[in-house]
Amino acid sequence: MTMTHTTVDLYRIHDRRDELLARAKSVHFAKWWAQFLAAQEREYANPAWPEIPGLGEKSREAALGARHARLLSASGRLEALAFAYALTGDARFAKHAREIAMCLAVDETPWMDPVVHKAIYPELNADLGYATLCYRVAASLGWLAPTLDDADKGRLLDLLADRAAVIHSDAERGAWWGDAPNSNWTSHLMHGLGAAALALWPSRPEVARPWSAMATDRMRRMLDLAREEGAGLEGVGYYMGCYLWPLMYGTELRNVTGENLFEHEFWRKCALFPLYHTLPDLSGRTPVGDSHYPGLGGSAFLAGVAREARDGIAQWQVHRMYERSGPGMLDLVFYDPTVPEVAPETLPPCRVFHSVQIASFRSGWDKDAVYGYFHGGSNSWSHCHLDLNEFTIDAYGERLAIDHGSWNYTPHYFWTVEPQISTAWHNTVVVDGADQRQVPRYRMSYDAREGGDCYSLLEQYLGCPEIQMLRGDATTAYADMLDRCWREFVFLPPDRFVVYDNLATNGARVQRHFQWLLHSPHPMTECGDRIEVRGSKAKLVVQPVFPTGWRCRFPDRLARAHALPDRPLHECQCLSLYPPWIHIWNESPSKPPYPQWDDRGGVRVYGPDYQYLVVLSPQRAQAEVDWRLEPLQAPGVEGVRITAGDRVDTVVFKRQGGDYAVGPVTSNAEKVVIRERAGQVTALAVWNGSRLAHNGCVLLDEPAPVNRAVVRGGR
Repeated sequence: MTMTHTTVDLYRIHDRRDELLARAKSVHFAKWWAQFLAAQEREYANPAWPEIPGLGEKSREAALGARHARLLSASGRLEALAFAYALTGDARFAKHAREIAMCLAVDETPWMDPVVHKAIYPELNADLGYATLCYRVAASLGWLAPTLDDADKGRLLDLLADRAAVIHSDAERGAWWGDAPNSNWTSHLMHGLGAAALALWPSRPEVARPWSAMATDRMRRMLDLAREEGAGLEGVGYYMGCYLWPLMYGTELRNVTGENLFEHEFWRKCALFPLYHTLPDLSGRTPVGDSHYPGLGGSAFLAGVAREARDGIAQWQVHRMYERSGPGMLDLVFYDPTVPEVAPETLPPCRVFHSVQIASFRSGWDKDAVYGYFHGGSNSWSHCHLDLNEFTIDAYGERLAIDHGSWNYTPHYFWTVEPQISTAWHNTVVVDGADQRQVPRYRMSYDAREGGDCYSLLEQYLGCPEIQMLRGDATTAYADMLDRCWREFVFLPPDRFVVYDNLATNGARVQRHFQWLLHSPHPMTECGDRIEVRGSKAKLVVQPVFPTGWRCRFPDRLARAHALPDRPLHECQCLSLYPPWIHIWNESPSKPPYPQWDDRGGVRVYGPDYQYLVVLSPQRAQAEVDWRLEPLQAPGVEGVRITAGDRVDTVVFKRQGGDYAVGPVTSNAEKVVIRERAGQVTALAVWNGSRLAHNGCVLLDEPAPVNRAVVRGGR
């Protein structure tokens, strides 16, 4: 008896043909659709399985890499041609797609990347590219099914069964990505397994059902892990891909089995995470970790979120992305034009994602807004850089204090700390030229403390419309050298940041070398008591208040970048602020007194406490510096008073002690921020204080310490 093979159209493209063709001609898709069809016309003239020039002359490793690249390219061509056929019915596209599919089915090239990933994970047999191949074959099979005979269907179903079994086997044997619900590898591999299982669902239920059950379980666990805020910990670039796979699998699963993953609360929350990473001018998102800049990728993910959650904020982002770079094939599948977009103006401009230790601040939702980003987290998290307590600043359509983001991956990336990953290439504090601590990447939860002693927790958040402030405690990441590493980050809307680093060295009898670093793509100039970062549209005025006697230098970043082959060169300047540094031999005993390491010789020469207090003011390029700073200092207390016309901001930090009086402030609070206009206090924030007076006027008198941020005067 001859078996008849039943296939599945995972996205019901054939059933939705009229709907999708009408959408393809709509305003968002018409240009892309014409280009897509033209590309398939050109593809039709290409050989199904092109020869690789010079293959016989390549080394074994290079030849394997070239063959694997051809395999992945062929699968992408197959998917596009099959999709074009399913919508247009053009038999030429189907014919060429079938030729590619049959070549792919008999090609003996390993589906796992044989050069990089196999070297890193020799015990495994499946990787990201492997999962992509499984999905593309599964989807293309359903789209091409009307043109395939039963033998062709059988060959492709056999191929899927054979390859999906490898993913399942690796996961059962303990592959790390088989149980890593915070990793894009898990979602990607489980999608490959799940798509193949669903394609096999009608014809091979004995394998399809347990494989789909595994994929569904892992996807649900990923959504559960992110349920609190819909946030991710691998950087926003990887986030967009990591959660695209559950979106795709959820769609496929519902179409085939009726099971619904979209009832999960993750989908109703997740649109805000990329939104608060998006720069005001829409040129990209904050490229922390291995994320990239420029560009707003991930429109298909947000289109699906808008559709499933009826989320207008997601739809607003989708439309802005279409305006800048256009849609893609999956956008046509997921986009729902009936979801009205909702602009973000009604949302708070500032947001802390406590689950992943990320904070985003902005003066508003306009394209010229001032934007600040600050993050903690763990140096055990996947795709992190060694940059805990880093900040970035953008303003008036220009990036001013930047994170480099990721360069291209090479095998070296997995074995050493390349420059762009190091602490010294980020807006951080560097001690003795060393990196922050790190451990092998950990994969189980969002608890920053779980993976090892190399984390920063964002704490002590206070916010009101006039003041935003919080602390990043990265002490464990520096604990080989420091007993305290606290960075206080204060945003005074619309255009002022105050950064205070409270540092304490450990008991080692050495002098620590501190650097406070800031990176920018723009030139930097020292102008007396300040440094100016000068872009074409905006500038960043950097004003160190403490340490007294600070000095600065401008380390060369590009020389190192030019020395490394096969790297995209990122234009970047660096500012290094450092405190007085004593290294001259044979100093007179009168300066300094000896011994140096304790109080027996009098006042210590240096340490153990160090403080940086830096005021950062983004301005338009031609604006004048029309404000002045007044340092405030008392035993155990540092602060600054910023006067600009009739506006005065006072910011005070207490390291130790009880009550204090400094400048106009009398208090016992650990942190105080007071904003004045025309002599009237308009807003204040207090952390862990019960008493506060300003210019003799009592602003706070409580029986016990409170944490409070308020706008006064009815504003």
